[in-house]
Amino acid sequence: MARLRGSGLGVGMALGTAAVVTVRGGVPLLPEMPERIANLIATRRLSETPEVVLVARDYAMAYALASSLTWAKVVGIAAERAEPDAPFPPFPAVVSVPGLLAAATQDVLMLIDARNGVVLVDPDPISLSQYTAEHDHLAPKHRYYLDEAHLPAQTLDGRTLQIVASTEEESGGVGSAIEAGADRLYAALPLDFDSEAQRKNLMRLVNAAASKPLILAYNSVLSLPALLETAAYTDLTMAIPPSPENEDRGADAEGVARLVAEMAVAQAECQEQDIPCGLPRLTAEFVYRIAGIWPEEAEDAALVEALAQSGVTELLFSGPLADPGALAHLERLTMLASGHLIPVICYLSPLVLPTLETEFLTGIETLIGAGVAGFLTAPSLVVDLKRCIRELNYSECRENLMERLSGTGEGM
Repeated sequence: MARLRGSGLGVGMALGTAAVVTVRGGVPLLPEMPERIANLIATRRLSETPEVVLVARDYAMAYALASSLTWAKVVGIAAERAEPDAPFPPFPAVVSVPGLLAAATQDVLMLIDARNGVVLVDPDPISLSQYTAEHDHLAPKHRYYLDEAHLPAQTLDGRTLQIVASTEEESGGVGSAIEAGADRLYAALPLDFDSEAQRKNLMRLVNAAASKPLILAYNSVLSLPALLETAAYTDLTMAIPPSPENEDRGADAEGVARLVAEMAVAQAECQEQDIPCGLPRLTAEFVYRIAGIWPEEAEDAALVEALAQSGVTELLFSGPLADPGALAHLERLTMLASGHLIPVICYLSPLVLPTLETEFLTGIETLIGAGVAGFLTAPSLVVDLKRCIRELNYSECRENLMERLSGTGEGM
């Protein structure tokens, strides 16, 4: 067994099979399925999706490939090097690990501990038990979602899109979102100023989600210690809304930076009291309610840059997509965000739904062409969204949108 040290990104621990990213002619290649796993699947002795830890020389390379691996679920990343401003992943990662590629080979067992910056390569059962007993923050694994409805939706040419379902009661609640096969859940807690009541509400939500990743709408009365404690045990993302004085003109970069500083203070206080905690990932909500009024490119670029520097790992776009200029703005936003490896999720608002009801496939094709990484919608649309995505080709969607934006037509 090799025990290596580095710097942790994300929260928690992950245990999986090593999948080594190789480079050929300067181009990173996705790891192939190990023969051992292929044999297990062929003989029907492996009924669950394999979980792997991506091993690479460069963190950005592994981070970019993580969503493209089709034969396994990526639960962690280990890398020999990373940039100082590397984005936080949706799973544990350890970077700046000297000698990693010399120690880790394809198909060995690996444990990633982001909290302590530790990588265990090919641990024996005794060492593994001792380590996890000493560090009790390995989140329990729930394997409830292996049927076809819960598989990620991929286009015909391999682009994976996330489907996030709202859990508002009028949309059917958490149960409907899970039953529909949503990849993630979007929720808002009841407005309560009592921190203990908030903790109870958080635990109810986490238990109801049953291991589905959560996006939680942030409001200023939420207890930061309660949020950080919850983030130690589940995949939690905070969705930061625009400031009240700028609620129709995009995201709130200053508010995000302020929240990050406040979370750092709350994290230090939790650690002083030896309370398990983690830092949730951050989504910035881009909200536009007025059709026909869109920011200049320089304004958008500066805003995305500021959000990336604050640690935002995702954007949520909401706007009147029936407006002819909305698609051009959305496409520009996704391009700016991609330069920082930040995906953009598009909210299918009531303004868009009437159009999609009549031309559902065409509408989704247009939004995919704009470069979105997924959709936030009601549980009732999840099944249709996944079906549409699987019938489309991303490159064709992109070409069709470019033709529209170049003058052959705009809008939905």
